[in-house]
Amino acid sequence: MIALGLCNIAGSFVQSIPTAGSFTRTAVNHASGVKTPFGGFFTGTLVLLALGFLTRTFYFIPKTTLAAVIITAMVYMLEYHAVVMLWRTKKSDLIPLFTTFVFSLLLGLEFGIIVGIVVNIVFI
Repeated sequence: MIALGLCNIAGSFVQSIPTAGSFTRTAVNHASGVKTPFGGFFTGTLVLLALGFLTRTFYFIPKTTLAAVIITAMVYMLEYHAVVMLWRTKKSDLIPLFTTFVFSLLLGLEFGIIVGIVVNIVFI
C-alpha cells in the first residue's frame, strides 16, 4: 500500500492515471472464491472483451447499478475487526476514525480526508 501511494504521489506530478483501478476487480475475484493467478487472467480477458464489444451497451446501465456492484464487492475488503480492536485498546483513536467517516459522508471524500488528517495531527 505504501508503494501504491508513492506511485500515485509521484505520478500526480506528471499527469499520470491513478494506479488503483483494480481494487474492485480484486474484491470481486476474492468474493467469487478465485484462488489462482488464472482468475486474474480470466478477469482481464473478460474486461478486454467487454470493452471491445459492449462499450455502447454500458451507456444504458444506470449508474446506481454500477455503484451497487462496486459497493457489494468492496464490503468484503472492510476490516470491521479494526474498530473492535481500537475500542478495546485505545478508544481515543476512534475519534479520528469516526470524524473522517462522518465528514466524508456529509461533505465529500476530499474534505473528509482533510479533516481526518487535521484531527490526527491534533492527536499527535
